[in-house]
Amino acid sequence: MKKIYLITIAFLFLTAFTAKAQCPTGETNIKISIQTDNYGSETSWTLKNQAGTTTYDSGGPYTDVSGGQLYIKNVCVPEGTTVVFTINDGYGDGMCCTYGNGYYKVELYGFTYASGGEFGSSEATTFIVNQPPARDLTVTELNMMEYMNVGNISVAGKIKSLGADTITSYDINYSVNGGSPVTHSFTSQSINPFTSVAFTHPTAYIASTSGNYNIKVWASNINGNADLNTANDTMIFDVVVVSQVPQKYVLVEEATGAWCGYCPDGAVKLAQLLNSNPYAIGVAIHNGDAMAFTDGNTVNSTYASGYPNGYIDRYVFAGTSAVGMSRTLWGPKSNERMTHVSPVAVDVTNTYNSSTRVVTVTVNATFYANLNEELRFNAYIIEDSLTGTGGQWNQVNNYNTTSGHPMYGLGNPIVGYYHRHVLKAMLGGPFGSASSLPATIVEGTPYSKVYTFTLPAGMKEKDVKIVGLVQKYNVNAKKRAILNSKETHLDGFSSVPSLDFVLELNVYPNPALHNTNVYFNLSQKKNVEISLYNVLGQQVYAVNMGETLPGTHVQNINVSSLSKGLYQMIVKFDDNMMTKKVVVE
Repeated sequence: MKKIYLITIAFLFLTAFTAKAQCPTGETNIKISIQTDNYGSETSWTLKNQAGTTTYDSGGPYTDVSGGQLYIKNVCVPEGTTVVFTINDGYGDGMCCTYGNGYYKVELYGFTYASGGEFGSSEATTFIVNQPPARDLTVTELNMMEYMNVGNISVAGKIKSLGADTITSYDINYSVNGGSPVTHSFTSQSINPFTSVAFTHPTAYIASTSGNYNIKVWASNINGNADLNTANDTMIFDVVVVSQVPQKYVLVEEATGAWCGYCPDGAVKLAQLLNSNPYAIGVAIHNGDAMAFTDGNTVNSTYASGYPNGYIDRYVFAGTSAVGMSRTLWGPKSNERMTHVSPVAVDVTNTYNSSTRVVTVTVNATFYANLNEELRFNAYIIEDSLTGTGGQWNQVNNYNTTSGHPMYGLGNPIVGYYHRHVLKAMLGGPFGSASSLPATIVEGTPYSKVYTFTLPAGMKEKDVKIVGLVQKYNVNAKKRAILNSKETHLDGFSSVPSLDFVLELNVYPNPALHNTNVYFNLSQKKNVEISLYNVLGQQVYAVNMGETLPGTHVQNINVSSLSKGLYQMIVKFDDNMMTKKVVVE
């Protein structure tokens, strides 16, 4: 026992001695603490100089441990160096708080320079390795939309204290197009060193006409005294005010693959999103299987942090640093993107020659502001409900034994799986057709781009959809957002004709637990058939009601034996049909 005690003391002494790096003169110790969640294998980090040319240290991936594990690293960095600490999560859901309470913390000079845990794929913090001044306040974020309607422009964002003193008061100022400053004093504050707070200036700017507005925002008057580092006080944001607000459509691109065991849940999440948002357009970009292609691989290698992953208009949302995001965020981020104003209305038309199988696609754009930025047209060819045989088609399914999941009991892999919304071609390439739009966009001027594409043999015409879009281009891939889009069927293959003789069609209750009712009202006599299909395209219910007279009818359907999830109902009236989405709880 005494020997073990002495060894333990020696170990503790060695641990304490090495806990803090003994840095050479002119260098400072940075302490990095990583508390993993249950999935430490997803977590990694780097500490680099601002140019990214020198890596001072890095860590991870770590070990998967229930409850997580704490790792501490001490790094010596030359004083005065500007460094970037980046934390990464391979799954895209951060370190907290779904699968444990993970976090990261970066400390030096007795202050916490960076910390967090709730982020998506990655989060980065830039700071200078120097003793902080007493008072230093910087504007780190402006939460304003790039395009806005005529009216109030709310000046809001985040500030961060980079000084040693606790901040009790400060001013936020803004000016528009070089005009007079508008100042507001925030008092009774308590901002600790190296922490961030949100602000909203109480006086909004009123944009009475369309045009470009250059908004300069800066912090000053900290605790009634001057900011001791004025080099980082200011942030500038350009807002384009549009003359008219077009309908916004959101393009949701799903990074997926037949080999990916968690991707069936991505398909479920995308189906739920499309069911709840009629202005969302779904696209599946495959990787590593029979449906993958070069341009799709380029997009996924640029943005995907894992599989499944999603890109909502390829937009980097406020408070995030990456385009790709976890499937749990697709729904809420799509809804958030719907609130954004687009400066352009997009329409897409096509003509199809069934003899040559050549489709001619025309993408049209109408802009509601003068713009000076690089914009590009693009068009997608999508084929729905693809299936095949072999490992390149059969879907690996990690949910085969997850009771209650829509993919429960379907096998692993799922043989004969129907892949939905499969992207087959990008006619303008992965990032749009260069020079397809002029550098200077004139408001009200119509613009268009024509593409041609030959449908390969075997591509099912009735399952082909075409998406037209306008997207930004920038050397920085994170600044290539899609401004607006529109989806249409292949010419001559509309899925839902206009049925004037159907006066009403409803499904209730919906969601359904045990039973649901199909309620319809006809003005003409029709033969009626009702079918129900699961997310794999498999028919799970069918009834032929036969010849049905004009008037109101109700058909009861027992769904108690069906798995929970999303289903498509098809109601046929003679040779015509209408569809409804049904949720079974």
